[in-house]
Amino acid sequence: MSSKQSLSKPSKSRNGCHRCKTKHIKCDETKPRCQICIVQGAECPGYAKQLRWSNKHEVYADRPKKRAKTGPETTGASYQHDRNGTSPSKSPPDLASSNGPVQSTRLPASAEAAEVSWSMTEPYGFEDLGHSFMVPDLISPSWSDVQVGNAFLAGDFWGDHSADSAIDLSSILSPVQTDNSKREIGKRKAIVPADANASSSSAGLLQTFYRMAVPGKVPGFSDQDLVSYYFDHVCAIFACFDSKLNPLRTWVMDQFGNDKTTSLTIQAMAGSHLANFYPHMAAMGIAKRSQAWKSLQHDLPSLKAGKTTADSVLLNLLLLGLSCSWNNSSGLGLQYLCIARSLVQIKLQKECGPNDEFILDALIYWEMLASFVDPVPMLPFSGIKSPELHIPPKPSPRTPHSWTGLASESIYVLAEVGRVLRRRDKKGLITKIDDEWTSILENALYAIEVPQPDDVVDYSDPKTSKADLIAMAEAYRHIALLEIYRSNPKLLLSRVRDGTILEDLNHLPLSENGAYQDELDSMLARIAVHVIDTIKGVHISSGACKLLPLIVVVAGSQLKMPDNEPSGTEIHDAVLEARYVVEQRLTVMSRRYPQRPMSAMLDIVKEVWQRVDPREGESYRADTNAHWLDIMHEKSWQVIMG
Repeated sequence: MSSKQSLSKPSKSRNGCHRCKTKHIKCDETKPRCQICIVQGAECPGYAKQLRWSNKHEVYADRPKKRAKTGPETTGASYQHDRNGTSPSKSPPDLASSNGPVQSTRLPASAEAAEVSWSMTEPYGFEDLGHSFMVPDLISPSWSDVQVGNAFLAGDFWGDHSADSAIDLSSILSPVQTDNSKREIGKRKAIVPADANASSSSAGLLQTFYRMAVPGKVPGFSDQDLVSYYFDHVCAIFACFDSKLNPLRTWVMDQFGNDKTTSLTIQAMAGSHLANFYPHMAAMGIAKRSQAWKSLQHDLPSLKAGKTTADSVLLNLLLLGLSCSWNNSSGLGLQYLCIARSLVQIKLQKECGPNDEFILDALIYWEMLASFVDPVPMLPFSGIKSPELHIPPKPSPRTPHSWTGLASESIYVLAEVGRVLRRRDKKGLITKIDDEWTSILENALYAIEVPQPDDVVDYSDPKTSKADLIAMAEAYRHIALLEIYRSNPKLLLSRVRDGTILEDLNHLPLSENGAYQDELDSMLARIAVHVIDTIKGVHISSGACKLLPLIVVVAGSQLKMPDNEPSGTEIHDAVLEARYVVEQRLTVMSRRYPQRPMSAMLDIVKEVWQRVDPREGESYRADTNAHWLDIMHEKSWQVIMG
């Protein structure tokens, strides 16, 4: 008997530490920490009992009644039977599946109050975009010309809410998907502990107050939903006007049904823009972009084989390249630009096509944006002298371009200016050949004639007036001159001395030097203030705001505070107000346009202001030569500003 007892296994203990229990190993139960955990270098959680919520004793407002499971075919009939107390009658399957609501299990009272349908929560995420961040007392009186005031606080600053700010995604989602989402919500049980009933209603109120999408209630987006979102919302903000004359709408609409790459591209753009409001959509945008890139790589051999056209490939390159920063502000899209350059060089050697003017102007715009961020600046002209530059005027009446508007000529010159700035040395000086080239570029800008309203065709966009596009064309010419005069100051001094400066700048007291220690700073600051005054009247709902980012960065970076003028003087207040306009415009545009690039631009401008502004104290010395382009590359904040 004793031998049997000695051979029997010791009784199992269930008092081991939590880590040993989880790993299903025998614990030595040493107090206060077991030796097994100590030997393995792990922290012993101890021997306390692990508590968890029990779902066995929940309190419901009404005990749910058991009901037989029904298939999709009988859902509508069962619903009629529950409501009317009559026997279910057979109905056609399509009618029952599309119109018959699902009878859901009754939820606890508190959860039922918090269970809000998608159609009720979704608009709150967009209605407040125009004014949720604004403080009424900070609105400058000078903004009355853009209808800020009470209209801004009421939301009219965004124009038509139904089209831009209050985005109704219920109209985009497919009916099948919406029904499926409601059916899933109806089937879901919300289990709320009895002692948490009081807090669940407060959580729902806070989610509404913060304009948060309720987790688990945001429906997914099908491919068709993303395509619809592109045409309903993205297309309007991706061009400086939107109508039947906008190729980014009409051409894409004709092509996306037959071109897989175009379809994937606009889906990627839609997903990336939706990430402004639903961060989880960023992953979908990145995935769609990766698929579009792979599809584009398959299109290139097809182009060589003659199975596809160069125009369709170039359209996809333009869409992918200029939306590359939507997911990541540092995405420059230069790989797409390199392919586009090769295709356009081949295209220029062939006969003109119907889409050539749009493609070539679009490429000029893209090259202008890339000239500021290209890691390898293009070399200057070979030889001892720069060539003459003649920019032929556009024939009247002019149709605005989707990206350049009415500023195609100025944008070409600005592209060359960007290359000159990238070729400067470490001291910010330009070479002799670039000195001559900037003089030629300045003369070309003075020769450009900005069109008048009668010279522009009616493009049927009620939100974007002709005056808005004309103001943008003027502003682009001025910021090109601003950068030329900063890199080659003697050109500005010569114009002021001879009285040959542009007529709209002639009224500015450029020669006054009381506020600034450097005469050049005074002149550049006053030109920058004039540029901001030019675009200040453009409504934020106007499509012309597509052209604003580079304008406010270049002009805003020249808004240096006066060295010798106290607050309250004319120039001090003018610079301060212009800065406010720059900061407010970039902030508001980060709500309507992709957020990441706008935030990066605002960081660049604020860093310039911090460096150039004079401060009190002997140890601080302002960097008066700080330039936005140098700071952008120094901080690795390169971003496509369009």
